[in-house]
Amino acid sequence: MAVVAGGKEGLAQLEECLLIWPVEIGWHSLMFETSIALKWDYETMRLAAAREAVAALGLLLPSTEGRIYHFLDKRLTDHPTARCRAWRKHGEQMTMEQKKANGINPRTFYSRAAFAELTEAGRGRPLAAHDMTLLRAQFTVFRYSAVIDSRQVLEAYPNSFYEHETLNSECPACNRLDGLQTPADAIALFPPAGCICETANYRVKPQIDWLEDID
Repeated sequence: MAVVAGGKEGLAQLEECLLIWPVEIGWHSLMFETSIALKWDYETMRLAAAREAVAALGLLLPSTEGRIYHFLDKRLTDHPTARCRAWRKHGEQMTMEQKKANGINPRTFYSRAAFAELTEAGRGRPLAAHDMTLLRAQFTVFRYSAVIDSRQVLEAYPNSFYEHETLNSECPACNRLDGLQTPADAIALFPPAGCICETANYRVKPQIDWLEDID
């Protein structure tokens, strides 16, 4: 298990240890313990979430992780699918003939640059490739933010915990997490091994016993 610091140092170390990804060792052998990941700043977490999503789904080329990283929005001012749609609309568009040949509605906006980012698998699902990859990364960041934003409060109430809530019951790996109660450093921050759903859209919620210090 690699140990990575937080802040700019953590971002640099993460980049260094992932330079050989994915051919030589693959993403999942580089997964980090939650207790380590929670020491990262938001920028480092964005990079890790983007890289995991690109690698796990295989719909976008590895070189596209930077775009997913930049699309991750902490404020969530617009829906992830809207960001992807705006990207496909930006720049020189594919011709109508090219769209038809690739199963894309000729009336749909689809830039040449966005299409060039698709893997062979992604070209079979051109309208879902960017969306699903970004959504998966966004849910990982959501879980990270849920803990970071509430951890200080929970530390003041030792009997409090985080509860996992599964939104996709069709994935056995994610479904096993449903109702699981853990401390912050034991949550399933990244999608679990064996996850077969694309977005891994489970969440973690702080459960605080506000009355524990009242006699």
